[in-house]
Amino acid sequence: MFFASRLLRQAVKVKESTLLTGLAVHPNARAELLVLLHRIQHTSANRLPASFAFRQSVEAVTASRIKIVEENLDAWKPLEAKVPEGQWSTPLV
Repeated sequence: MFFASRLLRQAVKVKESTLLTGLAVHPNARAELLVLLHRIQHTSANRLPASFAFRQSVEAVTASRIKIVEENLDAWKPLEAKVPEGQWSTPLV
């Protein structure tokens, strides 16, 4: 089992550390990020009036981030390059 896991990590470039104490790397971060972004979008659509500027802003930001994540299937670096500086940044590994 350990050997297969090590081979898989070598075959697929997996981020090994967040460089933040106590914060582990999520094994399926991309899928979880999409779930969270869709949940945010759904919640704002159901709980906030359409005329609220905050709702419009949340929907615009989440829609753009969903598009970015869906366009980049396998790597974080292209994602980080497309998002405004200082957001979604990760420490160098």
